[in-house]
Amino acid sequence: MHSSLHPIPATFGHMSSEEYAHHFENVPARVLLELVDDPADNDPVAVQAARAELLKRDLPEAELAALRAERSAKEAR
Repeated sequence: MHSSLHPIPATFGHMSSEEYAHHFENVPARVLLELVDDPADNDPVAVQAARAELLKRDLPEAELAALRAERSAKEAR
């Protein structure tokens, strides 16, 4: 699911792994989670880079769970 609020460049789907990695350094964790949690709708290279960035950030599971719960609540509205 892509939202117009996502800070994804216009070339989304046409970037290298390195380009995604560089771009995702400044993307909020909630957006990275959306990419990782909905891989069927996204470029596999982007999903892999988003997953790597989340691992690099080493966020606590509780924080990731809270971000997912927030997204679920918004989607339920």
